[in-house]
Amino acid sequence: MKQIRRGRGLLVGLALTLFSICGTLLIIEAGFRIYQRFAFGTPLRASLSQESLGKLSPFILDAELGWKSTPNYKWKGMYPNLDGTKYPAELHFDARGFRAFGDVNSTHPKIFVLGDSVTQAVQVADNKTYHAVMANELNAENFAYGVAGYGSLQEYMILDRFYDEIKPDLIVWQFCSNDLVNNDPINETNSTKSNNGMTRPYLVNGQVQYILPKRMAFMREGALKYSRALYWVLSRIDQAQANSDAPDVQARMIANGASDPDLQRVTRVTNEIMQKVRARIGNTPVVTFTCAHHELFDETFRVVSEENGMDFVAEAAIALERAEQQGTMVRVIDGGHYNEAGNRILGETLAKFILEKNLLVKP
Repeated sequence: MKQIRRGRGLLVGLALTLFSICGTLLIIEAGFRIYQRFAFGTPLRASLSQESLGKLSPFILDAELGWKSTPNYKWKGMYPNLDGTKYPAELHFDARGFRAFGDVNSTHPKIFVLGDSVTQAVQVADNKTYHAVMANELNAENFAYGVAGYGSLQEYMILDRFYDEIKPDLIVWQFCSNDLVNNDPINETNSTKSNNGMTRPYLVNGQVQYILPKRMAFMREGALKYSRALYWVLSRIDQAQANSDAPDVQARMIANGASDPDLQRVTRVTNEIMQKVRARIGNTPVVTFTCAHHELFDETFRVVSEENGMDFVAEAAIALERAEQQGTMVRVIDGGHYNEAGNRILGETLAKFILEKNLLVKP
């Protein structure tokens, strides 16, 4: 009898413990949802995959793209520079998530700009983005779509979706060194600094595959769909790993140089993606550039670009680096993105290159 009572007591204790844990987790989850309801206007029942997230994030999940720019996203406030000073910024996305969508029927030249967070440019006002500055210098219509964390295949998918509607006279393609991680599932799984923990499409052996490049991927998928609290916890773990001094994939590439097998593999994949771009657009001219100067990565993107008949603008990132060395504040508080001055330098440098190459005829 004593053993039976002891067994029942253990079961009751276990049940109470589990009930307490579940209850605590539910309270925490409810707290997140209530806070986000009043702070951002997010419906209590909305998941990270629903467009009703409103002001919570500039991107949302998408079945085909992995994630996309949040339709009709708006933000207004003071944005901090790297030195702590602040400037006002007000930004808007259109109903399809474009940062800028010009007049498709205009008689002015039309430029279609694709990239990642540097092109999404949530750090600056609509008329201060590098592509707005560039288009203004060239008296051209600006069509710009960028999303934080995007790789080259996702950018190609956006190009494919909207190319026929826009019929651009020129394409500007923004690379970043993290594309050499994000374009390859092996590199991204092994990366802590360039891995946002979400499912994305990859080009693997010539076929598009959807992979979540994290170990214990099922936990990530559950958090994205059902638990904002768990998503917050996992995001903070990712942030801590990203800020650590542990060597990452890109650091190993730099150490090994052009002979690095990871770099060679992702260079081949990136070249395949840009071949798809060229096949899709025919003879439309393409200007490419990278958002930060590094000789090894610049050379990689230059070779890929030139092999596909595209003009690589090395001077864009070099101009930013030069301005920073001369004391100009070009970065915002995160140290990786650009403020109004940085965007202006990029836009003016690209416009100058385009004019010198006569890639657009300025009216």
